Amino acid sequence: MSNLTATSVDVAVIGAGFAGLQAALDVQKAGLSYALIEANDRVGGKTLTTDLGSIDGVVELGPTWINNVTQPRITSLVEGYNLTTAVQYLEGLGVFFSSNGTAIAAPAGSIPESATEEELAKLEAILTLTELEGQKFDTERPGQWVNGSAPLLPDTSLGKFMEEKGIEQGSFAYTFLTASHRTIFGLDPSEVGMHYLLDLLKQCHGWQSLTGDHAEGAQYLWVPEGIRAVAEHMANDLRHGTVSLGDPVTHIFQANSSTTVRTKSGRNITAKKVILTAASHTYTHINFTPALPRSKRELAINTLRGRTIKTLITYRSPWWRELGLLGKFTSAGKGPITTTWELSYNNTGLYALAIFSAGADYDTFVNGTTALERQAAMLDDLAGIFGTAVGQSKKDVVYNVVEYLERDWYEEPYIESSPIASIGPGDFARLAPALRDVVGHVHFSGTETASVWKGYLEGAVDSGNRAAKEVIELLGRN
Repeated sequence: MSNLTATSVDVAVIGAGFAGLQAALDVQKAGLSYALIEANDRVGGKTLTTDLGSIDGVVELGPTWINNVTQPRITSLVEGYNLTTAVQYLEGLGVFFSSNGTAIAAPAGSIPESATEEELAKLEAILTLTELEGQKFDTERPGQWVNGSAPLLPDTSLGKFMEEKGIEQGSFAYTFLTASHRTIFGLDPSEVGMHYLLDLLKQCHGWQSLTGDHAEGAQYLWVPEGIRAVAEHMANDLRHGTVSLGDPVTHIFQANSSTTVRTKSGRNITAKKVILTAASHTYTHINFTPALPRSKRELAINTLRGRTIKTLITYRSPWWRELGLLGKFTSAGKGPITTTWELSYNNTGLYALAIFSAGADYDTFVNGTTALERQAAMLDDLAGIFGTAVGQSKKDVVYNVVEYLERDWYEEPYIESSPIASIGPGDFARLAPALRDVVGHVHFSGTETASVWKGYLEGAVDSGNRAAKEVIELLGRN
């Protein structure tokens, strides 16, 4: 697939994730010449479909789910390439494991009966107010408000807001908000700015959409063939001789009428326009001449990297189903588990749990540990949560593992963050306006720059469309 031959093109696209692939396809459709340059040796960016050794099947160590109602761009790609989708399994009870070691169960999307009216009122107040305040954000103009109406909530953090509302550790509300925030951002509720969260809530249609597995939830559908298949189809639709893999960009030199992109191997590519799809925190790996303006430098320096490990554990049978559970565990406990979802496909005998360890859970899981120590800690935590929910005598089934796979996205070369790069408290109005700012001939894309579903595949595709449109219009093509 790595076959780049051109040394002078209309557009150089840096990064072959979904943003870069979509931008390259749009540029190609407009009749422009292009080069797609990727640092890693594969396309797909944060997506990582992995073949299993035990059965003829695949699992996702990166983004997994899509929604055919709220995410039309990625859905169109999946359907356009004639790939199948499977609905997330929702029969049975989910388990919420609190910071004080108690477990409560409830059907998917339901509130546990043991939750008190007082804590539910506090939770509802937080969910409702943050969604309403999110509507004030202009998602087409990062850092700006609709009609100039600034939000009432200060740009502190969700963690601070939880304290102010009296959300107590050990409560269902604390477990839900903490685990959800860690899963969405890879960061704790105290780390991400409130305004960055509010902007995301508007982009992603609110809390239920973000956290849900129902028909309009972000975790509703997955692709049994693997998301990798979408990226590979996109790459195969590009003209031969336009793609370079495994050769990171090290320099971007801008002149009056063109730009030269230099790679680690010493290749120079001259382009009229450049689309850079890398996340802002990775700009520090590229030398820009002239230097980036202060606003972009500040963004790159202050962007917060999401800390997430995703683990896939496969079994010969879905033991959680056999005990009336749906494989969804949500934890604010002291172990490595933040959230889990099941990924089972009966046609192939694939029964798996996808487990996210994010934020503080990532920190305790990773620091100073070996792979075998992490595996032991993960299984012990899963057994502890499961045993607390259904009885300790039944927890040994957790250890009957067929395959155990993990991916540390914080340490992933050239990506270094998952699920998204974020902006901290007090910085949104100062840093966000620079996200999409064009610098000379360089246009900026990538899921964090999206106007919808930032941090998701839908957002990546959206940002690729936007950046391609910008350069196509400037180069006078329709």
